[in-house]
Amino acid sequence: MQELVIARAGDRLLGLASSEVAEIFAPRSVTALPEPFPYLAGAIFRMGRLITVVSTYSLISGGKPDVSARALLARLSAPRENIALSLDCVDAMTPYNELDLKENGSGPLWAGLYPWGEQWVSVLNVAAACALLNSAVAEGQAWGRPRAPITRLTKETGG
Repeated sequence: MQELVIARAGDRLLGLASSEVAEIFAPRSVTALPEPFPYLAGAIFRMGRLITVVSTYSLISGGKPDVSARALLARLSAPRENIALSLDCVDAMTPYNELDLKENGSGPLWAGLYPWGEQWVSVLNVAAACALLNSAVAEGQAWGRPRAPITRLTKETGG
């Protein structure tokens, strides 16, 4: 039986299908990237695997990536097991049936709205989120700024 992981990222309540999540854990630390890329907050090394950490709040709100205040990471299941989404907390796990999703029309990042008690939870479309990550990284380096040319150190340059 599939479940829905109901979590928070910033001020947003969201759902992740349990089939899309391999594990949820509290990282010791996240190593920041040397250059900022859209939605990417850093990387961790876990169980022999390098995992890219995505700022879920940045992804869904368009803000700057930041995981300094995020307490948990949700590592995605195969074939996306090298990606983890940052979360503030997990509120609940609830039985999940995709047939109960309601269209919400709020964009391609969302699979729809799912009833949870007296609330509705926006369910993240993980495949669409990963496609957005791929295109954002492919489109530009450091948010569209051209990368500075690599300068070789020589005697003339003082190196």
